[in-house]
Parts: sequence; structure tokens; C-alpha cells
Amino acid sequence: MHSSLMRLGALVSAGLFLAADARVEVDPSKHDVVKLNPQSFGSVIERHRDWQISAVYFYDDNTPVKDFNKVNEVAQQTKRMVKIGAVDCDENRALCDQNNIKECPKLVIYPRNPIPQFIYEGKMDVHDMKKAVLRYLPTELVKKLDTANVDTFLTTDASMPKVLLFTEKDTPPPMFKALSNEFRKEMQFGLVNVKKQADLAKRFGVKKAPKILLQQAVGKKPEAYKGEISYIPIADWVNLHRETFSRGGTC
Repeated sequence: MHSSLMRLGALVSAGLFLAADARVEVDPSKHDVVKLNPQSFGSVIERHRDWQISAVYFYDDNTPVKDFNKVNEVAQQTKRMVKIGAVDCDENRALCDQNNIKECPKLVIYPRNPIPQFIYEGKMDVHDMKKAVLRYLPTELVKKLDTANVDTFLTTDASMPKVLLFTEKDTPPPMFKALSNEFRKEMQFGLVNVKKQADLAKRFGVKKAPKILLQQAVGKKPEAYKGEISYIPIADWVNLHRETFSRGGTC
């Protein structure tokens, strides 16, 4: 009995030692957070500030792994919508100094220019961090549609595909704002509130919201998205039409 307790105590002590010794290791095969250094910070974050929303987690040897895992979960849930990176301040002290990091860990949010970067001061939980980053996705790329402006919207830049979101809300969700940002140069995006614009919903055959339609060109029948309601499958579907449009083909 005594020897069993001793072995148990040794195992517990070893576990505590390993837990205390554990440090954040960003592994691209396991994590959605992008590990950054002075060179990649410029190419991944700074170069795209005119359109991309980013957040960077600055950490050191004393940063709890569980805290980093929360940031990685944010990266998983917002993949392709925003860019989430991480910088090891023990390895890249100058880069951390350039970003005004006095202590670790810190999460810095980089909205689109000209809004300056800032240190996130909220709760370090997944929901709050995710909300803080996504709130900077642009809204101006999504046009609110009604019976008075829908035909102008559809016929302006007639050859450019139009993506329509039919929803019960007045504002686009982060997913649709991210779509409009990612494909801002190749497509135009509109929003229809089915409660306020019932005639438009009827015109496009929409009986239930939310629903996404894509019209390849004026006069063509819109195609409905029928897949999983999550960002990457929808973005891949939109991208397929973008590539077809770029080639001058039809779907």
C-alpha cells in the first residue's frame, strides 16, 4: 500500500512538472494560428492592412498553453474570414517591441487601414475574442436591397455575378461580410430582409430564410446554395462561380 502511494505521488509530481514545463509550440499541422516572425509578419499582416482584418497573439515561455488553445479555437472558427497569427516574444523581442508589447500574453487586433491596431482588453475567452475581431469586418460591401433598388443593383456591372442573402435581419452576419470582403473585386453582394421585403422574397422564390442565391449574369436564373451553412463551404461555392466568371464560362 505504501509503495503504491509512493508511485502515485511520483506520477502526480511528474505530471505537475511536465505541466509547469509545457510551453506554447505553434505547429502548422495542428493549429490554425499562423506562426509569425519579422519577415512573415510583414507579408501576412502588414501588407494586407487595406482590406484584411487580423489579430496576433504575442506570447512567451510563461504563457499558459490553455490560453493559446483558446486563441487557436478562435482561428479555427474564423478560418479564411480573418487572419490569426502568433509571435513568440522570446524569439522575436524586437518585433514585440515594435508592436508595443510590454508583457505577455497580449492579443493585438489589426483592423483595416486607417483604423490603428490596438491591444485587446476584453475577456480572454473564445466568444469575446471572436466577437472583438469579427466586428471589424466591413459592412459597406453589402447593399441593402428593396423593390426600388434591386433592378439597378442587378443590372449595374451586368456581367459581374451577384450574391444575394435573404435573411430576417437588417444587417449581414459576419460570415456574409467576410464573403463580400474576400470576393470584393469579383462579385457584388446584396441583402434582402424577407420580413420587410416579402415581394422580393416571392420574386426570387425564397420561402425560407436564411438563403443564399447567386446570379451569374443579368437574365440568368439564380442558383441557390444548398450546402453546409459554414464559411469555408460557402466561400468555396462562391469561388467556383468566380473562377467560371473569370474564364468567361457559364455554370
